[in-house]
Amino acid sequence: MTDVNITHRWSTRLSLRNTVFQAEILELLKAVEQAAALPTQQLTILIDNQASFHSAENPKNHNTITRQIFKLLHSHPHIIVSWIKVHVGYIGNEEADRMAKEAVETENFPETSLELPKSYIKTFLHQKMMAIWKMACDDGDTGRLFHNIIPKVSLQPINWTHNEVLFFTGHGPIPSFLQRFNLAKTSCGGNRHTDPLCHYPPHSLLPYGTIQPTTTASVVPQRSQQFNIKKEYP
Repeated sequence: MTDVNITHRWSTRLSLRNTVFQAEILELLKAVEQAAALPTQQLTILIDNQASFHSAENPKNHNTITRQIFKLLHSHPHIIVSWIKVHVGYIGNEEADRMAKEAVETENFPETSLELPKSYIKTFLHQKMMAIWKMACDDGDTGRLFHNIIPKVSLQPINWTHNEVLFFTGHGPIPSFLQRFNLAKTSCGGNRHTDPLCHYPPHSLLPYGTIQPTTTASVVPQRSQQFNIKKEYP
């Protein structure tokens, strides 16, 4: 390739799942491979993508295509890769952009298969996880009260107090929950699976020392915080 004549052309199409960086780095690989096949002479490859330029010169980069470029440049020291700010005015770079647009707009254009980028895999797994989580919450048999309050699943924390979490989840120093583990003799008439808030004395969620119960059962949850459960008998 010279300033006025184009001696070699190559173009392809990538999957929509691939990134722009993968397209740029593949383009650089093909340019280096073509330069390496020419007779030994001083050659300079001009690219206007900084990410590709810095990636190709980094020996610690683990990208498969980048490693191929680095090895080719190391074994062919007469090939130099140089970065330019803009491609306007450089015939080869302008032609590369034109061919890229042609590949996008042409139906049934030959496609090159590349490994999926980590960003796509992470996004796909995240969406899949959230969909499975939402399905489990929507179709589940337990936690219906909590689901009615917050029907959408999210990784964002809910700014609830400790007592609010105990109250709405039904887990903790609550009679019906403790009875499931034989830590309380009565559930105070409530059924956690149908109505976890049924017959819960409000003071049963208060920290130790704020109430004066008549009959108590000690419960020591995590973080050394003690609660006192007031039992109410008929």
